[in-house]
Amino acid sequence: QTEGRDRNGLQPPSPEPHQGPSATPQSGLCRSAPLASADTMDGSSVMKLLEASPDGTMHMKELESVLEYLSPGEWTNGKFEKLVASLGMDKAGRVNVAKLFSSGAAAADVKLKVAIYSAAEYVREFMQPFVDKFPGSFFIEEDLGLRTAPLCTGANAACVFVNDEVPREVLQIFKANGIKLILLRCAGFDRVDLKAAEELDIKVMRVPAYSPYAVAEQAVSLAVTLNRRLHLARSRVRSGNYELSGLVGMDLYGKTIGILGTGKIGQIAAKIFTGFGMKLAAYDVFQNDVIKELGGTYMSMEEVLERADIISLHVPLLPQTTKMINRSTIAKMKPGVILINVSRGALIDTDALLDGLSSGIIRACGLDVYENEGALFFKDFSNMSDKTRMQHWDSKFALLRAFPNVLVTPHSAFLTQDALSNIANTTIKNAEDFIAGGKLANEVTAPPDPPVGAASAAALAKPTATQVPAPPEVKLERKRMGRKECQDDGTTVPNMDVKVAVFSSSEYVRVQMADLVRHFPKSFFIEARCHTSTAHLCAGADAVCLFVNDDGDEEVLRR
Repeated sequence: QTEGRDRNGLQPPSPEPHQGPSATPQSGLCRSAPLASADTMDGSSVMKLLEASPDGTMHMKELESVLEYLSPGEWTNGKFEKLVASLGMDKAGRVNVAKLFSSGAAAADVKLKVAIYSAAEYVREFMQPFVDKFPGSFFIEEDLGLRTAPLCTGANAACVFVNDEVPREVLQIFKANGIKLILLRCAGFDRVDLKAAEELDIKVMRVPAYSPYAVAEQAVSLAVTLNRRLHLARSRVRSGNYELSGLVGMDLYGKTIGILGTGKIGQIAAKIFTGFGMKLAAYDVFQNDVIKELGGTYMSMEEVLERADIISLHVPLLPQTTKMINRSTIAKMKPGVILINVSRGALIDTDALLDGLSSGIIRACGLDVYENEGALFFKDFSNMSDKTRMQHWDSKFALLRAFPNVLVTPHSAFLTQDALSNIANTTIKNAEDFIAGGKLANEVTAPPDPPVGAASAAALAKPTATQVPAPPEVKLERKRMGRKECQDDGTTVPNMDVKVAVFSSSEYVRVQMADLVRHFPKSFFIEARCHTSTAHLCAGADAVCLFVNDDGDEEVLRR
């Protein structure tokens, strides 16, 4: 203090009366006369300073004044441990002393050893910086459950993933093994018994947002793939089938995207979908300006279901959102809707989804999550025995996979390099915050019990409705026909006797061109592609209708 500024360059406050040794030059705190070295600064030395204080305590400023004389490099872990042990410091005291060392050597002595569960190969790669930061941490390839919980022996914290089960029984095993912290490598926490964790004094921290862009982009990718049947087209081409039947999609431009849940991920998905020129209908109990800036309109959940051509779910899994997509809500959907879920599997009632797909109300469904995914996802069953497969057999999931208009990805929406880096960095920060004490920004705690008579899920799903203008009517302009078939004003001359031979008429073409045949009843379909060997099949027709790969060369025209 005699030099006028502390190590942070700030003017220190004037010492108050009875502040202990820092107020007296006899204490040896003058910079020209250091009190001690790392070898002599032991518990008894500090105790003398404590005794010099009238209330028997030492202020942090005084302790800092003492320790800042010492070279941080001299303070080995063992010496630091000896000092704090002789003082009988609790964890908070240890942390405070550790903060005084700029080298961080002392801080490292507040050791955190973490058992990292569900550590597949890619997990070991992106979590290696975490292990480097906290030596003694170790990977456990198996997912977390009652059988694998005891593998945490030797650790005082556990790091788990989205499908790891953390019920009360697992938490009790953790408690018995000295686990004080659970680090979630994900945003979801529905598989953790938070009340039990609170009772057992085990902190739970999560990664609230690792890459909302990755998840939102996956939702859009699933929607586009299902709409244009890209997964079916790829499968056909690989098998040598180049037919187009069953591959008909729709233009996204002018259609309506329904976003259920407009948090960060929902907002990003909405922005991407509107980039296609889609109209935006949104539902959330909390409204935000981003949706309105995108030209979207908030409305009741029922209205979104009725209007949307594509519905994308982005709500958290809560008691009031569990199975929010059920038989009742599916019945209100616009027939032919595409349903996307990259949020939480239990948002959808699987039985109701199967019925919706069978009835045709749901034209296609893209899932990155599944109601009972815990026993299936993140495992490779391809090389397992039949017995093992049957132990994990899920008949409902097998039915879902069998639908050609269902596309399932194995909870991989988050899986980008950017997201993995963010997960590792946030998990490191969470661990550091726990060590430092104080408020934990990413802590997850049990919600308070709902009051008697709390609103039901149905009530939450029906906020005040906002009227949305009906989409404008699309007017189709007539295409000009050949000169002989047109009047001067460009309108067509009624001629019901024109016969059109429609080549390349696969099943979808017959549906698509049904209006032409109704207008010209004598027209007929030819399944074959038009080329020199099939051109004669147009015999009796006045006109032919060709597709992109039909031949119309000189020889065909002669025929």
